[in-house]
Amino acid sequence: SHNLRSHATNIDGISGLIANAESNEERDEMIKLLRRVVVNLNDTLYNLNNIVNIQTSINMVKEPLNLLEYINNALQTQEAQILNKNAEIIIDVADDVFIYFNKAYLESVLLNLISNALRYSHVLRKPIIEISCKGVGGGYVLSIKDNGVGIDLSKNSEKLFGLNQTFHGNSDARGFGLFITKNQIEAMGDSIEVESIVGEGTVFTIIFS
Repeated sequence: SHNLRSHATNIDGISGLIANAESNEERDEMIKLLRRVVVNLNDTLYNLNNIVNIQTSINMVKEPLNLLEYINNALQTQEAQILNKNAEIIIDVADDVFIYFNKAYLESVLLNLISNALRYSHVLRKPIIEISCKGVGGGYVLSIKDNGVGIDLSKNSEKLFGLNQTFHGNSDARGFGLFITKNQIEAMGDSIEVESIVGEGTVFTIIFS
């Protein structure tokens, strides 16, 4: 509710500025700002809807999914970003690995983690993202490792997967992605862990039971 109130307050304030604008130029600037706020509101509503769906879902459909196929699909979705950043992608996942998961959740989890690895790449070096999977005790462990800016876990470990938490000051960060990712993984009965060193990179590890 706090998120929605913030957007409503913004819209109300900007509407007042538009009504009192002293020139067409000033009015046009306020309209542009209003449009940005509306886009952000739509993003918030979309993400809140995802959260509600996760928290109220019962007996979500789980089925055997080819992990490599879903990884490749996520990479194709991010192809423009990969090319734009000249990122190197290293994949070490066998083509016969199947995990029991929900289709929509797996797409979302992989897309979130891969897009984060690209978004928070280090400006002083070529982005390298390593995606690997190994069998462990009847299940699988998937790791997504990058050489990006890293996260200060000494300060942020407790709130890393929290709602509305951002860590790098990016203007497009909303603080929903990791919260949703963790909830989707746990809804499937699995878990996620993170290791990170500031200035060196981050590894997200998903344990599929």
